[in-house]
Amino acid sequence: MTLVYRSTVGRRLTVSEGDGNISDLSASIGGLVIGTDVQAWDADLDAIAALAKTDGNFVVGDGAAWVAESGATARTSLGATVTGDALFIAADAAAARTTLGAFTDWQATSGIVIKRKTADESVTSSTTLQDDDHLVFPIGANEEWVANFNIDVSAYAVPGGFKIAITTPGGATQDIFGSFNAASGVSVVGRTTASGTVLLTVETSGSGVIRLHVWVLNGATTGNVTLQWAQVTSSGTPSTFAKGSHLVAHRIA
Repeated sequence: MTLVYRSTVGRRLTVSEGDGNISDLSASIGGLVIGTDVQAWDADLDAIAALAKTDGNFVVGDGAAWVAESGATARTSLGATVTGDALFIAADAAAARTTLGAFTDWQATSGIVIKRKTADESVTSSTTLQDDDHLVFPIGANEEWVANFNIDVSAYAVPGGFKIAITTPGGATQDIFGSFNAASGVSVVGRTTASGTVLLTVETSGSGVIRLHVWVLNGATTGNVTLQWAQVTSSGTPSTFAKGSHLVAHRIA
């Protein structure tokens, strides 16, 4: 039996034009070369095609094969960690991100932290500065960060009021500017370059918004940048920072 193929350009091909092997004939059909002009069979493509298409899966190389990963397993492969509500990408993943073209050089070496108060928080009968339950972010050795805090003071009263400070790790250099604008029209501003030093003190009644701009150049000690606050004068009437207050911090070096 002779196998005959006629191409679209009218060329009549038979097995005898090759070396008697059917694969030689099929490889030259239409002048296309498998592996050059068209995709050849590949075990890796078969492996990827067989992976589960579950929502949230990532295709990851594990050093021996292609696998589908999700959740904590995928974060580990990407060099990512979660602290509170924030996702951090480890520096050793920078090369992969650059190869993928997914991030600029600035983004590959920077971090972003967004934190919010998930519930109202009140201080009653206390003038001792205490850490806020939610508005805090980590800072590594020798890192430089800027952060903006927006705090909804939903209630405060005479004689309680409130006072504000920011703490940083030992050896850090910082510049902290803050303002408070009350619904009543009262406005207070303050500034400090010292960790844990009160920069805003408000002793009237009402509600309003605090805005803080924080710059920190850390030393060799890792730690946290933390909002602290308390009443100015001890009072049984609570001073309250509202749910939805938040911070956005950017690592710049």
